[in-house]
Amino acid sequence: MGMTKRDLVREKIRQFIKAYLHQCDLNHETMKHISSLLMLKGKIFNDDAVFTWAEFNYYVSSIFDDGSDRETARIACSAAVEGLILATDILDDLTDQDPNGDILTKLSQSQAVTLSSVLLMESLHLIDQYNKHALPSVMNQLRRAARGQVLDLSFTFRPEHMPNEEDYFNLISLKSVSLTRLVFQLNQQEDYLFWDQVATLIGNSGQIRNDINDIFNDTKNDIIENKATLPLIKAMEASQSKDGNWLLNQMRSVHSIKDQGKLKMIREYIQKSGAIDYCTILSKVYLNKAIKMLKEYQQTSKKKTALFNLINFLGDGYH
Repeated sequence: MGMTKRDLVREKIRQFIKAYLHQCDLNHETMKHISSLLMLKGKIFNDDAVFTWAEFNYYVSSIFDDGSDRETARIACSAAVEGLILATDILDDLTDQDPNGDILTKLSQSQAVTLSSVLLMESLHLIDQYNKHALPSVMNQLRRAARGQVLDLSFTFRPEHMPNEEDYFNLISLKSVSLTRLVFQLNQQEDYLFWDQVATLIGNSGQIRNDINDIFNDTKNDIIENKATLPLIKAMEASQSKDGNWLLNQMRSVHSIKDQGKLKMIREYIQKSGAIDYCTILSKVYLNKAIKMLKEYQQTSKKKTALFNLINFLGDGYH
């Protein structure tokens, strides 16, 4: 069986990254760490990855300019996006204090900080080299994401402040949706408001889904740290109205991932509260709205095939 279009795209990006790393004058250990991290779940070197940010950028880029003369720049910028997201993932795990996560089990904290800096600088260098005019927009979205990360540090449940759904969407608009907007602003040349709406819908969908998965992931500290993610917000609202904040009291009594009995009880409560079902449906609603907008745009666009490829990619990657 021959390679599919998607296989070819993925392989081109992989080969570019490998070649670029060898050009960066990095030592063997640093290159080894970066390659290892890019094999994690959802990363470009992972054969089982359904959604990767590099491919996402590639398909978005093809909507705006699918000419063969731009292929090298498209591949390079896709590699850059993969590097930027990995850099932010490393910082996210550091700030969330997730020592059991995929990243911090492979690196010391000093290695993690250093690698994040290297990835950030090299990724921005690639964008400057291949798509210089978009660099200010990329920097603006990274600044927004950084401000969101700062706010996220204190975005927790406390008796004196219980974040709600509106607060959550205001936060992720900065912290995570900025990264989806970054991809579109790196590539778009027209209809800025339209593409910003599409990016926001896709980003909302993806972040909600990530937060659902993190509830049941022992390498994540959302429950232990009382993080106000949407599934926990909805479960907390149910608890406030039905049983006098039982959930908050239970979450505040969990201090370690070793408290498996309490974690199991909390997760079962969240499941029974309807919060997971609510968030799952909402994530799909956002994605379906984005796909509907893309299909409507496709009807009058000259880039029908490129839009078809992006729609298919999103359908595969987010379901």
